Amino acid sequence: MKNQGLIYKNTYSIYLDETSDTDSAVLLFGAIDHDKYTGDLGLLPIATNSIDLDVFLNGIYMSDGDSNVTIATGSVRTLLDTGTSLTLLPSNVLEAILDQIGASTSKDKSGSTSYTVKCSSLKDQTFTFDFMGYELTVPVSGFVTEKSGKTCTLGFDLADDSDSEYTFGDTFLSNIYFVADLDDNEIAIGVANTESTSEDLEAITGSVPSATKAPEYSSTQDASGLKLETGSITDSVHKAVKSSGAVANVKPNLANSLICSIVLMASLVLLI
Repeated sequence: MKNQGLIYKNTYSIYLDETSDTDSAVLLFGAIDHDKYTGDLGLLPIATNSIDLDVFLNGIYMSDGDSNVTIATGSVRTLLDTGTSLTLLPSNVLEAILDQIGASTSKDKSGSTSYTVKCSSLKDQTFTFDFMGYELTVPVSGFVTEKSGKTCTLGFDLADDSDSEYTFGDTFLSNIYFVADLDDNEIAIGVANTESTSEDLEAITGSVPSATKAPEYSSTQDASGLKLETGSITDSVHKAVKSSGAVANVKPNLANSLICSIVLMASLVLLI
């Protein structure tokens, strides 16, 4: 599209409309929709030698409104993957998160594992993800894939423990708005505005508009993994962004949604 003169840069942004009753998503080429996120956008470098959308995650924290807990800290490559339905974590990190949430584990007849919790217990619980010093706070309820009565199913699964990177699929991406800049090898992320009903479109002609580099954007990351570290969040770790806290109605396999529901706006990509 850039070669055809339709867009200035090889960029695209993704927003999952989690309020819809159908599988739908917005994939926007060459532009950003400022109405689709709240707070500030953090700009992250795509990991060196990555052919995918790999960024560096430096910490996972949780809060229930009264207390703050450090789940794990360190440095790990994390794939933002619209082709994966769930958020995949190693067993030790996932177990720590489930314990903090108070979730139960069960298996069906086919051997598939699910993680469930009373929906009411999620009301004040939040995650804070530290991406190179940019802290993104989203509700735990945003990771719900299914509600049955008073029980909520959480969209997590075990990663292969031999895998050196985390995979954040649809259940994470449904909580955020992100812009991929393939020319400059950068990704801008922010908390999704789940109540968006309008558009505020801007063509991307240079750096991603309104995005600020993460504090550790230029730091060297050893990607040695996250170390489990349960305890209180220190004062230096703060919640920079908060979301609306609405329970997500997440649809499986965003990749299929994108194929079926790509929204291309000619007036947008031709904002010249």
